[in-house]
Amino acid sequence: MPIDKNNKTITIANIDKILSYLPVFEQKDYQFSIFHQSKLIEGRLHEPYYEYSEEVDGFMQALYDGGFIYPFDWPAWQDEASKYYSNPDMLKTADFSTVVKLLTVHIRMERFCEGCLNFSLKDGHINDILRRLKEIRQEMEKSGQSSVNIEIATL
Repeated sequence: MPIDKNNKTITIANIDKILSYLPVFEQKDYQFSIFHQSKLIEGRLHEPYYEYSEEVDGFMQALYDGGFIYPFDWPAWQDEASKYYSNPDMLKTADFSTVVKLLTVHIRMERFCEGCLNFSLKDGHINDILRRLKEIRQEMEKSGQSSVNIEIATL
């Protein structure tokens, strides 16, 4: 059977893997990263960068592996994502596709803006998204749903 590249299934196991990072990220004074200043190494200037903790690196990889980083026009959706950032109460009713979009935006932005993910982790926005994902996961379990199909058209 051919694979539908426009459709991706995310299972409860994928969701649980992502949610396993929430208790770590909720720890008081958890250090998400170490900031490294510019420095000269072997005659080359290395720009400042964030070195993420092992857990943050694992979280990012789990997002990719679990299908949470989804190909859609995320730069065009940034204004909408900003609304969820500036008004966290909007997350209380966010659906699964919105959660996937928000996670995708945060991870993709990190590739273009060093430290963006660090700030979203430190200010608790990623935790808020994960808490909403946890609620959605609980709703899935109650209804007997074991996976969610994501389609590009829905994003």
